[in-house]
Amino acid sequence: MTGLALTTTVGIAASPAAGAVGHALPAASDRPENRPSAHDGYDKHDDGKSKVDRGEGDQEKRPKGIPVPCDADKLIAAITLANARGGAVLDLAKDCTYLLIADIDGAGLPAITAPITLNGGKNTTIERAAAVDPFRIFTVDVGGNLTLNKLTITGGVTTSDGGGILVNPGGATTINHSKIRRNIASENGGGISSEGTVVVTQSTIDRNSSIREGGGIFSTGTLEVVKSDIDSNTTATGGGIRAPGGTATIKGSTKLMGVG
Repeated sequence: MTGLALTTTVGIAASPAAGAVGHALPAASDRPENRPSAHDGYDKHDDGKSKVDRGEGDQEKRPKGIPVPCDADKLIAAITLANARGGAVLDLAKDCTYLLIADIDGAGLPAITAPITLNGGKNTTIERAAAVDPFRIFTVDVGGNLTLNKLTITGGVTTSDGGGILVNPGGATTINHSKIRRNIASENGGGISSEGTVVVTQSTIDRNSSIREGGGIFSTGTLEVVKSDIDSNTTATGGGIRAPGGTATIKGSTKLMGVG
C-alpha cells in the first residue's frame, strides 16, 4: 500500500501591531512565556523529562476499554451491550480463563454484529468447557468487526465450519498477538473459517483440526497473514491454510505447516 505523505504547515510569526510601537516592554517575569502555568509540573518526571521525551505520549493517548471481570457471564453481557450500542473496546482480565458452558446459536459468545475489540494480556484465555455440548467460540456476522489482542482462543468444537471463529459474509476479524489453538470443525476451518475478511498479525494458529478442508484456516473471502505461525494443524486437504476462490496474502510468516 502506498503511504500518503502528510504535509505540515509552517507557522509564520506575526509582526508587532502598529499600536504597540513605542510602549515599554513588560518585565521578564510578566511575559506570557515566563508566567506560571496550570500545567507546570503536571507532565514532568523527577528527571525533568516530559512524557513525550520519555516516549510515553502515545500510551497516554490510547483509549481505555471497559474492564470485564474474570467471569464468562459478564463477558457475554458486555458483548451483548456492545452490540446494542454499536461497538465497544473491552479490557479482559489478565491471568484469567473465561470458561464458556452455554451454546448461544452455535457459539459460546453472542454473535459479533458491531465493531468490538477484546484486549487481553498475560494468560488471558477464552475457552469452551470440555464437558459441554459442541459450539465454536465466536461467530462474526454481517456488520461485525472483531479485533482480538493478546488472547488465546481454544477448545471450540462445531459440527459445521469454524471451530474457533466463523466469519460470515460482511464480517471482519483482526487477530493480533494471539493464539487460535486446539479447535475442531467437522466441516472446514478448524481454527478459523471465513467468507469475510480476516487479518492475522504476529499470531499463532496451531493444533486445530477439521474433517474436510483448512485445518488451521479456511477462507473463501479475503485473508492476510503477517509474521505469524500456522503450525501442526490437521485436515484432509490444506492442513495449514486452504483458500479456494478467495484472496490470500502471506507476508513474513516463518511457519506454514500442517497435515492434509
